[in-house]
Amino acid sequence: MTKNRSFSEKELEELAQNFDVHDPRYVKCPYFATLAHMRDKGEDVVRAESYGGYWVAVTHDSVGKVARDWRNFSNTKGVVIGGDKPQKFVPEELDPPLHSRFRKIMNPFFTRNAAKDLEPKLAELADKLIDGFINDGKVELVEAYATHISNFVFMEHLFGFNTEQVEFCKNAAADAMFGETAEIRGDGFARIEKFARDIIASRQGKPSDGGYIDTIRTGMIGDRAVTEEEAVGNIQLMIVAGGDTAIIAQGLMFELLATMPDLRKKIIADPDLLLPAIEEMIRLQSPSVAIQRTVMKDMEFCGKELKDGDKMYLLWGSANRDESVFYNADQFILNRPNIADHLAFGAGAHKCIGEWYARTIVKISTERLLNRIPDFKIEPGAEINYMMGQSRGPLNMPVVF
Repeated sequence: MTKNRSFSEKELEELAQNFDVHDPRYVKCPYFATLAHMRDKGEDVVRAESYGGYWVAVTHDSVGKVARDWRNFSNTKGVVIGGDKPQKFVPEELDPPLHSRFRKIMNPFFTRNAAKDLEPKLAELADKLIDGFINDGKVELVEAYATHISNFVFMEHLFGFNTEQVEFCKNAAADAMFGETAEIRGDGFARIEKFARDIIASRQGKPSDGGYIDTIRTGMIGDRAVTEEEAVGNIQLMIVAGGDTAIIAQGLMFELLATMPDLRKKIIADPDLLLPAIEEMIRLQSPSVAIQRTVMKDMEFCGKELKDGDKMYLLWGSANRDESVFYNADQFILNRPNIADHLAFGAGAHKCIGEWYARTIVKISTERLLNRIPDFKIEPGAEINYMMGQSRGPLNMPVVF
């Protein structure tokens, strides 16, 4: 199993015992080495002592089983480790059947066809952004390119937010998801909650404009209306979960292509290879780090005695590098035969609703970049800084061409 040899076994054991996605040491890259260390114990579920103690599912089998079993492992008691978040995420922190009924209101905005229909506008935006830096010979792709494309989909197209609102959401979500302390993360979540409440309050009593926010605000769950709390929780969820993972995924894809020129040339020669390359990148890097579940009764699971109320953390990135499922799991393998088995978007009833937008965003931004700038590499001497928390990926991607 590939490990970062700059960290000793003793250090990796300490990182595993006190596993914390907010640990700043993961920014320097021992994250996947820690996951491998946990899997090397030969156990499907291991114990971490941070945050008062909780279980961590680390194998493909255990992560998949917990993800699909909402009856025994519930989302209703919090999905974010540490309890920094004051507002309930809706419908993420609901279980079926209520979860399914709420998702039914959202589904028309997140279909595969809805994402595909947006491709021409995304391509137009991508080309406009590239026009702004193509003559410079260098660019920082996350801030100048990926962020704008992701914000267009989730903040402008979906929500209809203006530039000032987009900037506010971006900064608050960054604090909520990646703040170094619980206080910073709690404040970020609180700012988003207030913002969402103000948005919903400003539309009360007005007819629906047919857009996403009004569709949620005026939606019906069976024979009752969506409550204000549910609408606020949904807007907050979409602000936090929508944009950053798509930005991260683009940055990871650009990093892959900048460091693997042969792969870049293959995709340019055969554009049909782009989609399988994206899927393998998503498996290998798993931009969404984890989700928390709560054990609903005393039970035995994967050889461990779980208690009612215990917390279980599902590590998508660990499941996706499980050697028992993925051959040479730490390596990028184009057209991997069982790529459909990856869990980067989750599994079961709570599988990520935005997966088609995520794939489309990475596809179009990469497609246009390769079309306009086919030969690029990371700027010599540049340092790539990573964000680490509920999501993981590069904050910057400086390239030269």
